[in-house]
Amino acid sequence: MPHRFAIGEKLRHTSKPEWGLGSVTAAQPQTHEGTPVQRLTIRFERAGLKTLSTAFAKLAPATETAPRPELDENGDRLPVETRDPSEVPDEAADASRPALNRLQAALAPYRWDGSWPGLLDWAATMTGLADPLAEHTRTDLEAAFQRQRVGLVRELRSIHAAMTPIERELSRKLTEAAGDEARRAWRTATERR
Repeated sequence: MPHRFAIGEKLRHTSKPEWGLGSVTAAQPQTHEGTPVQRLTIRFERAGLKTLSTAFAKLAPATETAPRPELDENGDRLPVETRDPSEVPDEAADASRPALNRLQAALAPYRWDGSWPGLLDWAATMTGLADPLAEHTRTDLEAAFQRQRVGLVRELRSIHAAMTPIERELSRKLTEAAGDEARRAWRTATERR
């Protein structure tokens, strides 16, 4: 049975992590193809107010509570540890994972472009911060974005080298679905030198 969201409940859109934490402001029961679903109005930290159907949107309850800021002996807030946005996702760099899973993880960051809104969404997802500009400057984020792109191509080369012929054939579907920039990166990584 699917989860029934209640007004005030916190959730995340698993396909849009860059939207941040959302809070349900309205919930209406509906049916879709005979299945009970909900039409939810949700206020997201970074995407504002959205109306979504649980028939289509991949929503999950927010299980973690917001961490309380740690304070030093003077009562000042300690810096928050965040992930370096230029790092290649762990799932892509882990050589113990299947090559096709690594490929999918390495292609995922290519859904964001270098435009300012895309860069902010990318940075929010990579760092885990609702407001990446609280910890990073725009120049730093742009440089980190480019460093990650270089690291991703290096990782794509490693993934391609580890693939079997069957996996290379299957990789075509993954790269085709990943978008133009991801396909260009895959071609760059796999072209013979």
